[in-house]
Amino acid sequence: MNLLNHNGFGQLLYKESHTLRSDNGIICERVITIYKPDKAPIKELLLDVTDTNNPFVLFVMKLSHADFNVIKVNQGLTLDFSLFPDKLIYLLQQTKTDNSRLYLHFDDEKLNGFHLSIREEGTIKHVTHLSLKFQCGSESEIKERVLGYIQTIQKSQENKEKTCSDLNLAVSSLKEELQKKESLIYELKNKHKQQRQELEAKMSSQAAVIELNNQQIASDKEALDRLRASAAVNREEIDRLKSMVKDFEQEINTLKKDNDILKVRLLETTNKYESTNKECKQLEKDLNIVKVRLKLGIDDVNKKASEIDALHKKVDEMKRIIHNKQNNENSLQSQLNEASKRIRLLSEQISQYSIDLRTTRFEVKELTEKYKFNCSDLSKANQIISRLQGELRTLKSVKSEVNTRKSIL
Repeated sequence: MNLLNHNGFGQLLYKESHTLRSDNGIICERVITIYKPDKAPIKELLLDVTDTNNPFVLFVMKLSHADFNVIKVNQGLTLDFSLFPDKLIYLLQQTKTDNSRLYLHFDDEKLNGFHLSIREEGTIKHVTHLSLKFQCGSESEIKERVLGYIQTIQKSQENKEKTCSDLNLAVSSLKEELQKKESLIYELKNKHKQQRQELEAKMSSQAAVIELNNQQIASDKEALDRLRASAAVNREEIDRLKSMVKDFEQEINTLKKDNDILKVRLLETTNKYESTNKECKQLEKDLNIVKVRLKLGIDDVNKKASEIDALHKKVDEMKRIIHNKQNNENSLQSQLNEASKRIRLLSEQISQYSIDLRTTRFEVKELTEKYKFNCSDLSKANQIISRLQGELRTLKSVKSEVNTRKSIL
């Protein structure tokens, strides 16, 4: 029974109930269903995990070829996507066999999804063969599943009510048949009683005739022979009537047995009718419970909607923060442009300092030549050289600082 309408996934590959275990010792029963697209070749698979007793439990996973390649790389799988459905069904079936070391593991059901993995028990640790992440079903899918669940219960109740009405009709027909049989038995009893009275009257009249013939034997032998012949005929008639009485008694016994059988069938039908009424009452209770669960589920959906609104507010806040960061980036870009301008200015200053340095060197050369000619100017030239060397060191430090700022920017 499919309670959801999966657009484009009309072919059912697998649907079985499985026992799932978690790390904290929780054991539950869930139904795992696998669908494939209506058209070949298979490019996507649809998997869902549901609970037959709770229609609000719905986890869905749509697995495409690209998603499978990511899982294949992350989990070290060696098969292709075309062989994956058969292999997955094989592993699921192995978890249901006796003495199997494979089992299904799940994480706690939370808002961020449902993790299902196929594991194998080992002596040292458990080995995970496959791990799949399911997303929570959407609000529309959950509503559709709940409505389908309620419709299924209503159809089941209608079938039960129809069965009850059919049983009532059967009981009525059996009662009518029983009444007919009882009336037939009553008529046969009256008929048998009447025939017995007639036979008794005939037997009494025949006995009187025999007695009269016995009295007339002494007087008339011919009459005696005639009476003997008449007595023989009367005995045959009596035997025939006795056999008829025995046949009527056998027929009465058969009708009594049929009557007992009909009473037993009536009792069984009454018991079935009572059990069916009990089942109908239980179904009404179950329907009331489902209505309460539906109301609770709607409350949960409203709560989730409020949580979604809060998430939207958080998203708006993040957008505002991103906008502020963009403004900061624009400010940094302007600062970077300003630093570039300063670098260009420093480069011009360095060029000017280089020109000054060449001029100074030329002057030093001239002073050196003057030193050769005038020793009195030696001290003055040494001072000029020291000053120029200090300026040269200053220019070198400025140049290194400019290079450092360039590398930083």
